[in-house]
Amino acid sequence: MEVRRIEAGDAAVAGDFVHRLLTELAPDRAAAFKNVDFADRASRLLAPGGGAWGFLALDDDGGPLGALLLGECSAIYAGGAFGVITELYVLPERRSEGVAPPLLEAARAFAHERGWTHLEVTAPPLPEWRRTVDFYRRNGFIEIGPRLKRTIE
Repeated sequence: MEVRRIEAGDAAVAGDFVHRLLTELAPDRAAAFKNVDFADRASRLLAPGGGAWGFLALDDDGGPLGALLLGECSAIYAGGAFGVITELYVLPERRSEGVAPPLLEAARAFAHERGWTHLEVTAPPLPEWRRTVDFYRRNGFIEIGPRLKRTIE
């Protein structure tokens, strides 16, 4: 398995993985994603200056196994800039095969290069996603509380 930075030509794969992730996390909202061009969104955000970066895990034949995407935030409490893992997806049939930890390590190394103080990730709600939260804990993350959002229209 190889982990590498996402490149411009990977936008379709990144977009597809994000679509799969959202559909898995919120199957009742899958219809809302039907007409969204995730590849276009990925292309714009992953372009230089787009504010997002990512990594792909590839099998020995170069086929995609998983993707991790992240962005940058800044906060006084954090002492400056830090990274936020916005999406992490591994093909269901390849989960528990060690695909995600190298993606997290690539994100950690990238965070270090950028001088970020830490990485944050929003985990899906408990108890139905206990395995996901436990995975992040095993990989060095600690719980800091729930996140909320408000849509700006």
